[in-house]
Amino acid sequence: MTEVADPFLEMTGRLQRKWYSILGIPVCFESDCSDLMRLADQAFAGPARAEARPRRGLTVRLRLANVRANRRSMRRPAAPRLFSAGGVLGSFIDVDNFAWVFPELDRACVSVSKDMLRFEYHVRYELIEFAVLTLLARARRLMPLHAACFGRQGRALLLIGNSGAGKSTTCMQAVSDGMEFTSEDSVFVRPDTLTAAGLNAYLHVCMDARRFAPVRVSDALRTAARIRRRSGVQKFEIDLRRREFKLAARPVKIVAVVILSSRPAGKSKATLLRRRSPVQLRAALDATQPYARSQPGWREFHARAGSLPAYELRRAPPARAMSELQRLLAPPGTHR
Repeated sequence: MTEVADPFLEMTGRLQRKWYSILGIPVCFESDCSDLMRLADQAFAGPARAEARPRRGLTVRLRLANVRANRRSMRRPAAPRLFSAGGVLGSFIDVDNFAWVFPELDRACVSVSKDMLRFEYHVRYELIEFAVLTLLARARRLMPLHAACFGRQGRALLLIGNSGAGKSTTCMQAVSDGMEFTSEDSVFVRPDTLTAAGLNAYLHVCMDARRFAPVRVSDALRTAARIRRRSGVQKFEIDLRRREFKLAARPVKIVAVVILSSRPAGKSKATLLRRRSPVQLRAALDATQPYARSQPGWREFHARAGSLPAYELRRAPPARAMSELQRLLAPPGTHR
């Protein structure tokens, strides 16, 4: 019987290591593949990147699968399937392309084949970002919300609403107006403090965004990559790591919640932004956050967030809506 020196493929080349601050938490990436480290840099390099080794952090191993390239090149990778077993969470595409998350060990592992490297958006979004965000949320007990967030001087608004409600369009206007951007789609909140963080390197907007994009965003939009979601929808992926945009470098404090409505606003200010009661806010949180409701910290988050000032924002031109939203970020006692 022939012995195999490395049956579990544990022997790798020289590991590269790089630390980032993600959602305000230090994360170490290690890999012997420069292409995978480059994708990590695309996703997480930003204003709060950690250069020094901290005392306590999380670790993500990026592994290039040792398989030959498939001559029959696939046009698009299969959709990932999510699984959980024995405290392990995962996203599985095939035997060579997967992400495993071990929250109790503060570690995650991502495996990518050479063929899959051709689909950089899917590798970054469905494997690397999935592993990192799932690990951070579970290991540090953050509340994962389908929401947007932006603000000023550490004070932020949390925007909630169903897909298509206008979160990305509102964020595009916000970054154009000099707001500090936290996230357009996924926000991670500490239930006890209501401080929020997110991945703020990119903004994804629909293909017709050119018609109403603010002047300040137009240049970035012209050079933006085009990506296709699993649903088939195409979007522009705008890289916001440019001098003209402000990205939140640390977690921000949520001071109000805005519920995005599909109902059109009238001409008066009173019809654009309306105050909502704690009961209405909690009902909106329940309706828009089905995944977060299953998480251990939901009860505390629901109680604390439900006591914040809440407003319903009806559909209106983004510039008009932003002029009203900025009033909510004024220091206590100065906004309505």
